Amino acid sequence: DVAEMLKADKYIDLIIPRGGKKLVKYIKENWKVDIKSDKSDRRFDFAIYNWKEVFIFETNFYWSWWSKLKAVAWEFSELYHFLKNQNIQLYWLTDWAGWKTALRPLEEAFNTMNWNIYNIKNLNDWVLEELTK
Repeated sequence: DVAEMLKADKYIDLIIPRGGKKLVKYIKENWKVDIKSDKSDRRFDFAIYNWKEVFIFETNFYWSWWSKLKAVAWEFSELYHFLKNQNIQLYWLTDWAGWKTALRPLEEAFNTMNWNIYNIKNLNDWVLEELTK
């Protein structure tokens, strides 16, 4: 939620809701980091730059098992490695009841993504502070 994120003004200078191509363009022009995409329609949700590294965030919240969670977990695992090869860290914020039915794919993604999977509480409690040191 953008309103919640704006409360973290100690850590965040800019928010481009539903980032997408505008976010990638902003990062290239202002942070001088060119992010190659694995898909022409890839839309990153937001990014943080601490003057050393770029951290890309994807956010997804699943209410039920209908969300094809195994495929989603595999896709984000692949995206993590694609971005890591560009020296860009991917952080995946995810939560809700849907994951109760897909714990194995979530665990596999968690291990593959070097534990870069968090929920919104983690983000508010310590992730933002850690990334902006």
